[in-house]
Amino acid sequence: MKHGKIFTLIFFTILIIDILFSNIEWLREFRMFSKPSIMVSLLVYFYLNSKYINQQERWFILASLALLLLGDIALLNFYSSLWFTLGFVCVMLANVTYSLAFRNKVIYNIDRLIPFWVIILLYCIVIIYYMYDNLGDMLIPMVIFMLIALNMTQTVFLRYGVVSKRSFYMVFIGAIFFIASESIAGLSKFYRPLWLENVTNIGFYAIGQFLIVKGVLANYCTVPLKKTDPSIQVTR
Repeated sequence: MKHGKIFTLIFFTILIIDILFSNIEWLREFRMFSKPSIMVSLLVYFYLNSKYINQQERWFILASLALLLLGDIALLNFYSSLWFTLGFVCVMLANVTYSLAFRNKVIYNIDRLIPFWVIILLYCIVIIYYMYDNLGDMLIPMVIFMLIALNMTQTVFLRYGVVSKRSFYMVFIGAIFFIASESIAGLSKFYRPLWLENVTNIGFYAIGQFLIVKGVLANYCTVPLKKTDPSIQVTR
């Protein structure tokens, strides 16, 4: 991957700046530049380094990153119901396009899926339980959102054995971080503000997207697990 170390340094510098801006009141107005810069950097990096990967996967991931960028911009106006709804829809659609990007690299194994769904559904029930009293008309949209997000996580989970181990673990951990950031954002809005939410929410979200992008690219820079599996072949 071109300029991987330089990009990592730039990315985490932007992330640290955005966290500082979000926690210092008189600097928060500058988040209109710092927050979108996180996704812009990932978009540019992925676009430049993904020309050799499966094109369908590439464009779905680019769509996901673009939707998250739009969602970030919309959610800067967090206290406006219209902008919140727009941001909510963009993030939900990003989960859909991520699922579409990974759907061709899965192995359905019911023995692995049952414990996964037990854990993930319990997690979903707990989150909804805490938000329930304040959701109102947002109850059904929030349940749909969580099911879509969990489906994305399931798709990532089922990549095991099809992609390289490095790619699997990076993308899976990234998806878990993404779910964690969405949960923190939801609880902060519909339950109560959480301790260090401006650090954990942004940190989990940004690092999650970073790991997903790096993990997808890593699959095409490693030796395939099986010579007969064209999905893991180095094409560059």
